[in-house]
Amino acid sequence: MFERQGKDTREKIQVRRIRVFLFSLFSFFFSLSTAQAELLPAEGELSDPTKPPDYQAVSAGAAGVVAVAEPRWVLKSTLISLSRRSAILNGRAVKEGEQLGEGVKVLKIQPGSVLLKGAQGEFSVNLLSVSIKMPDKTWSSAP
Repeated sequence: MFERQGKDTREKIQVRRIRVFLFSLFSFFFSLSTAQAELLPAEGELSDPTKPPDYQAVSAGAAGVVAVAEPRWVLKSTLISLSRRSAILNGRAVKEGEQLGEGVKVLKIQPGSVLLKGAQGEFSVNLLSVSIKMPDKTWSSAP
């Protein structure tokens, strides 16, 4: 009979230890999730993982600082095939000859750029903002 009581007591202690361990584990993960929630940006706002940690946005009204305006036209991609030419301009698929809002017309879609015509005349929107330099065809690695 004493053996039975000792076994029951050991089982109760073991169950209690498991409960304490699970409670501690749950508390740890809960506190970890709340700490991470404080570091997340406000709802609906995504953070840029490539932005330096000490980056501060420039306000438009700061004295002596000129704010950089967002580009009006953003070219995401161009598709040129035998049967069609299209581009993604300002998040919308466009084709040559298509009339866009504000009196702007798509004149020509080229690899990496789109030629548009607006009230101020013709202008080009490039896929990349930097120029790509190609090696000279006469260049060789032989001495």
